[in-house]
Amino acid sequence: MEESDCIESHPYLYVNGTPIMDLLKTSRIPGNDPNERAPRSDGLRYNNAIIINEYDWIWLNRDGSPTTLTDGVYRDIFPWADTPEKRFEVHAKNLAMITEFWRAHRQAAAVMYFCGLGYSRSMPPRGQTSDDFIDLDNLVLEPHFVQYVRPAFNPVGVMLDLWDEKTFYRR
Repeated sequence: MEESDCIESHPYLYVNGTPIMDLLKTSRIPGNDPNERAPRSDGLRYNNAIIINEYDWIWLNRDGSPTTLTDGVYRDIFPWADTPEKRFEVHAKNLAMITEFWRAHRQAAAVMYFCGLGYSRSMPPRGQTSDDFIDLDNLVLEPHFVQYVRPAFNPVGVMLDLWDEKTFYRR
């Protein structure tokens, strides 16, 4: 890795089942990057600019069903999100909160949403990720995504850095 190279980070906070609110109580350097995957031989961190590309891990298919990677997340963390409508809302609100967290703490040079356009396979063989369109032919985004996530990417934002159980597990 060169000093001029950026680091692509995939800090998936939902992947290990830790209550997300516990992970957001302090500013953190994004992980799941070369510092963990291919560390320097001298034990020091790469100080290159970090670009967060993938960080969602709560993907839904276009029909509102969980992906193969997120079956357990919705079953274990959001069990009341038992309809596509409820899952779309949970996904959008939590994605917006995580986006705002990464942007507000300024530990990364960029926060990019994955994925803008991808596949969506709710029938076998099921897919692992999906995009947020509900009508791909007309490029219509899922309404909760537009309502909550779009403002999280506004050029200027205000975020109250308060995290409690009600924030994430609101029904």
